[in-house]
Amino acid sequence: HSASVSPTATLRVQFATRAHSPTGSVIETSTQSAPATAVPTSLAMAAASEDCTYTIPPGDTQALKDSLAQASTADEPTIICLSADSIYTFRESRYPLGSISALSSVDGQDITIQGNHATLERAGGTGAFRLLNVSKGSTVNLVNIVIRGGEATWGGAIQTQGTMTLTNSTLTEK
Repeated sequence: HSASVSPTATLRVQFATRAHSPTGSVIETSTQSAPATAVPTSLAMAAASEDCTYTIPPGDTQALKDSLAQASTADEPTIICLSADSIYTFRESRYPLGSISALSSVDGQDITIQGNHATLERAGGTGAFRLLNVSKGSTVNLVNIVIRGGEATWGGAIQTQGTMTLTNSTLTEK
């Protein structure tokens, strides 16, 4: 089952701004539209066959944190390959005293995370934090991955000011 995007398609994304009201309800939502970019399935499959800069063992969130931290200082494009069908569960932000992201911020690098149908998730019952922050001037490609349960005061699983491409990937609240 695959979906295609026409060159003139528009991607509509709904953002929810959550206020910390006594009931915890969503106070305001807005919908933004942006041009969608089609990524040929052959390109997504080609990424799977490329050499990995880092290969992450099943469920090893610390190895993923460390590899992304190293990739965030690299001058060359980096490919991080997750183990097929694995689940990587984060229980806290990278720096519990002040950071709101489980993984290092990507700041000016070109990074591909080849998910191999793996899942990155925030553990239930934990404080609010997003999973990934992409700064301006960065390029991040998420391929064949599920991102689940990120939550932050402003935004959700991913905050991006850079270029982000999702290929055969899913973002889900739970």
